[in-house]
Amino acid sequence: MQEELSTTRQSQVAEQLSHMEKNTATLHAVINFLEERLEPVLRKEPSKEAEGLKDRNEIAPLAFTLEGLGDSVKSAVRKLEDILTRLEL
Repeated sequence: MQEELSTTRQSQVAEQLSHMEKNTATLHAVINFLEERLEPVLRKEPSKEAEGLKDRNEIAPLAFTLEGLGDSVKSAVRKLEDILTRLEL
């Protein structure tokens, strides 16, 4: 019984992680499309997406995945802020 419950929980976690990964990828795709559409009214400035990598050898796999998703969302926010800064409207 406990093994079945554990499998169910893990499946739900894996399912939700998959949804988060897909939604994050869609967010980045929409941001890139927005930037392409706004290009005629955006100043040409270098992007500020340089980010140092952390040592991730001792992080649990789920924590590693969640950290990656969090980093991806932060990247999306920075990209949107960059677009707003360069917008000439």
